[in-house]
Amino acid sequence: MAPAWEELANEVYPKGIKVGSVDCTSNRDVCDRIDVGGYPTLFVLEGNQAYQFKNQRNLENLIAFVSDKNYRTYGEKAEIVKDEDVPKSSFGKIYKEISKGLEFIFDNIGLGAIPHYGQLAIAAFVCSLPFLLIIYALCYPDEEYEKYQEIYEKQKNDAEKEKLAKKDK
Repeated sequence: MAPAWEELANEVYPKGIKVGSVDCTSNRDVCDRIDVGGYPTLFVLEGNQAYQFKNQRNLENLIAFVSDKNYRTYGEKAEIVKDEDVPKSSFGKIYKEISKGLEFIFDNIGLGAIPHYGQLAIAAFVCSLPFLLIIYALCYPDEEYEKYQEIYEKQKNDAEKEKLAKKDK
């Protein structure tokens, strides 16, 4: 994608169109304003609007998309969130740090290709599993436990009787 991106920049710059890129892993706040969900995601920005490119990625299609403002017709429109509307609360900061940690972990175990929300779902499940097991154990009915305990004891006694019977022979 990078070579086509550079060619696009060289081709359309004389027409007054600027081409750039943002590394969302180190500039998450910028990407949160447009709701980038995967990489690479291609947008044309105009005022408070973003138009996402959703076609086959080649130089010809990219040039056609940005030329003569075709992105208004063919691009998927997305609202750019104002900077003051992007969460800056302590929760937002904690979420950002957790997200960075998850990306690091998933990248290091070879699962970095899983989308961000998928990583969050997996992490939430893994973290909640011990609590679910504790709740299950606390709510497990006593009579069920006693029933299985009786079965276990009977099987244990039967096994001991068989051992003794074999010894006596």
